[in-house]
Amino acid sequence: MKELNHHSKTKWIRKYVKEPREIENLNYLIKINFKLIPSIKTITQKYYIIEKCKPIKPEDFEPSHFYELYLNLLVPLHRFKRESFTPGVYKYFAQYNLSRETNGQHYVPYIMNELEKIVQNLLIHFPRLSEDTIFINLVRYLRYNTWYFENWEPLGGYSLLHGDLHIGNIVKRDNNYLLIDFEYLRYGVVELEVANLVISSLIYHYKKNLNEEKLNNLNTEYLQICNTLPQIDSTLFKFFFIFSLSLFYLSLYIRGKHAELEGIRKITKQMLRT
Repeated sequence: MKELNHHSKTKWIRKYVKEPREIENLNYLIKINFKLIPSIKTITQKYYIIEKCKPIKPEDFEPSHFYELYLNLLVPLHRFKRESFTPGVYKYFAQYNLSRETNGQHYVPYIMNELEKIVQNLLIHFPRLSEDTIFINLVRYLRYNTWYFENWEPLGGYSLLHGDLHIGNIVKRDNNYLLIDFEYLRYGVVELEVANLVISSLIYHYKKNLNEEKLNNLNTEYLQICNTLPQIDSTLFKFFFIFSLSLFYLSLYIRGKHAELEGIRKITKQMLRT
């Protein structure tokens, strides 16, 4: 992003887009609830000019503030529903337009089938992944528990998700949380989005030299809060939390992000013990 010089008190940033999809998604968000995003000044096919807001601070995404963040930012986003979900698995690997739909399929078998295809493809390029015991245990857990949710459907339909929700894509104006970066907007399951945000928060804290005991305690606090969130099913949430861990694991593994991957390993060990 390149900051623009302006005479007004508001600071603006020109955000160039890699995919036309981001402009389509931005227009969609403006149409349904413009209060979820910073002010937009100009939109073209190649860029948009967006208000520069403050990044959230570590205390904003600690467990004690997580309930407030969820209510003020995610509930207003997730209340938009439709009967079908967008193809692809969150932001990872395959990307699809918001207009694409998957009809006549249940969500959990669909995403597990997508995960299996991703794993089989990566094993060709990273054969040592087949010897990674922690990752094998992640996939084994998901395979064993898929049957429990194979006919599950969300009450009221699938929710609108940011699709790439991590602490870097949330900003603040005054005391209001806002979303930025809209390339992966999609319809899916709330629990997967919340899990993705929690895991990104845990990785942030781990990179700040958090030891394993404190990381486990922090993870426990997050899980306790998430189990009290409106519209969150605690049993379903654990499944999607572990599913999200597997996506993080694969993404970090193929990019060689060893420090973050070590944090995922520690979180995985704790989750599979509970």
